[in-house]
Amino acid sequence: GNSDAVATSQVLREVDPRFVILFDIEVDFIRQLEIFKANRPGLPLRVYFLAYASSVEEQRYLTSLRREKEAFEHLIRQKTTMAVSDDQEGKLTDSSLLSRDPRPASETVASTRKGGVKPKAATRKVIVDMREFRSSLPSLIHRRGIDIEPVTLEVGDYILSPEMCVERKSLSDLIGSLSSGRLYNQAMSMTRHYQRPMLLIEFSEKQSFSVQARGTLQSEISFNDLSSKLALLTLHFPKLRILWCQNPYATAELFDELKVID
Repeated sequence: GNSDAVATSQVLREVDPRFVILFDIEVDFIRQLEIFKANRPGLPLRVYFLAYASSVEEQRYLTSLRREKEAFEHLIRQKTTMAVSDDQEGKLTDSSLLSRDPRPASETVASTRKGGVKPKAATRKVIVDMREFRSSLPSLIHRRGIDIEPVTLEVGDYILSPEMCVERKSLSDLIGSLSSGRLYNQAMSMTRHYQRPMLLIEFSEKQSFSVQARGTLQSEISFNDLSSKLALLTLHFPKLRILWCQNPYATAELFDELKVID
């Protein structure tokens, strides 16, 4: 076998084999043979493997096949959680998730008395952390006619304006970051760099949810329960605003309204 796929393909075209005997079983070379045979459907090609049963070479080949299978299964799982649906894959212009609002993002109130002079357009834009593209929220924001700028952010997940920063948390992430103290550091960074820091908490509308069970309400603040930790967070950072949304669609609508207000 040859590790250079281009050189291997060239050798196969020049030799044009009918029989191939493999002493070293390499998955890469086998895949090259499969491509060569697929490009010549009428060409008879037989491949023979020479290896001892239960040998190290056979086990290495089987391990390579297993790793290849696991890699494809991982890709399939990743595609199921992509923001763009599988049938579109972001390659077609008629994707339902990427279809924009018919109104331009820079739409302004125009007057017919300006003699046909177009007013300067104010583009609506949201800066999104690259890690947020694992969810469907960025595509939903883009669908509402707001431009998306992907950036690796050190503070926050969404920058709505030079003064407005949003840290987005799921319930599991909220509980974990409160317990580890990571949310405290994130809130400190947001309040230090932005005038209007916000903590967005997304929960599932299909599941009942409360920060604290009704039977365990306490009159005094405790460092152990979730509601007390949120209360202490707001006491330490008075500028921090906490937002609640039941799904990404509601979050996209909320961001749209915040952009209008801003």
